[in-house]
This record gives sequence, structure tokens and C-alpha cells, in this order.
Amino acid sequence: MNGEAVADSRDLARKTAAIAPGSATNVGVFRNGQEKTIMVMAGELPARTVEVKAADQGTASEAPSLGVTLAPARSVRAAGDRGVVITEIDPTGRAAESGLQAGDVIIEVGNQAVNTPADVRKMIDEARSQSKRAILLRIKRGDAMSFVGIPVA
Repeated sequence: MNGEAVADSRDLARKTAAIAPGSATNVGVFRNGQEKTIMVMAGELPARTVEVKAADQGTASEAPSLGVTLAPARSVRAAGDRGVVITEIDPTGRAAESGLQAGDVIIEVGNQAVNTPADVRKMIDEARSQSKRAILLRIKRGDAMSFVGIPVA
């Protein structure tokens, strides 16, 4: 990125977060077995994906050990009625390192459905109490569903 090597996904998240919106950035990528450099314009996450309805603002909760702020999906426009949406993410936290992004909706934690930030915290605390090193999240990003492992130890 901008001529500097990127060590891992956490380093990529850190370097990306340091780019001011509206700035042009050169990014090296591999396409079809060839290295290419492309110029991208840094943007901002649209406010509509993380806008909390005024009536539900008190429902947001931080999960600082993961580096995220969460809110029930039903309280955020365009997030749906199920799960917990990531409204803010620390680019140097565990969640960003695992590839999570603001706007992602966490549907399940450890194969258990979640609908509040407290549900997420409870499942992570349970995983830690069982000495698990990581937990599997089922997330929705746009129209796609995927699984992301995130360290909890």
C-alpha cells in the first residue's frame, strides 16, 4: 500500500484507517497470477449503515476487548431485524484483524443466535470461561453470509 509492504490483515486495517477519506492511494494486488498496482480513492462508510435510531440510542454497547461497538440490528437502518450490528470498529482491534467491518451484522456467536450486545458479550465470556482461544461468528455483510473466527483469549 503506497509502496509499503503489508505484513498481515491487521497491518492492512491499520494502514487503511490512516488514509484520509478522499485521498488517492496506490494498492498492489495479485490478479490472475500477476502483480498489479491500482489507484483507489478512500471513502467513508455511508452514515445510513450505522445510523442508530434516536429512540434506541441507549442500546449500543461496547465490547472493548474485541474493539467494536455494537447495537441491536433492529435499531439500525438497513441492518434488518435479526442479529447485532457493528456500528464502530477499532482498526487495531481483534475484530478488524479478523476482517470484520462496521456495518457487519453478527447473526450467531458460537452457533447461538444473538439479538443484543449482551448476547454477544455472554457468548464470548462463556467461550473464555471454557478456555477457548477463538469463537466462530456468523455474519451478514450486504446480501452475503459468512463465518469469521475471532480470538477471545
